Amino acid sequence: MRDPLPGQILVLDGHDAAGKSTLVGLLSDRLGAQVVKPFAGPLGDLIAWLWGDGRFEEADMVARLAAERANQVSARAVFDRHWLSLFTVLPERMWERWLPLPPTVLCWADVETTCRRLEIRGEPVGDRAAHEYYVDRYRVLAERLGVPIVDTAASSEEDCVEEILGLWPNLGYHTTLRQR
Repeated sequence: MRDPLPGQILVLDGHDAAGKSTLVGLLSDRLGAQVVKPFAGPLGDLIAWLWGDGRFEEADMVARLAAERANQVSARAVFDRHWLSLFTVLPERMWERWLPLPPTVLCWADVETTCRRLEIRGEPVGDRAAHEYYVDRYRVLAERLGVPIVDTAASSEEDCVEEILGLWPNLGYHTTLRQR
């Protein structure tokens, strides 16, 4: 069988409850890849606290160092979040610092699906307006920067995996932030 992933790193990014973690798990199982969550746990909380407090330089530095460390994987890896999540909250003047950007697919779901999935997971839904903002923000950034979008609300998990594997051969590192 032909290897469906010619590279070492694939990033799945997107808003909360977009299906990233589920699809990362399915892809890693199918491909024998390592799962990498560069902003998991207290580190992610720290980054969120910093940008929420307007301390963008510090948030950017901590997040880039975490991503840089995570990018050093020696085996094939599927990432659960990366640069696109930070681009939703960091000032655009900081984005160039993240180059090159690893191959990325946006996992996207509409606001209704997002809220329903959070409820099913037993997590607080929180502010619907915030979800509307981020669901839109991710999509706008992905379209602007040429990141393919997989609508996880419109397809089964297995169909999403197949779609991502179909996209993979055409993905590469972004070396500029020019619109595609």
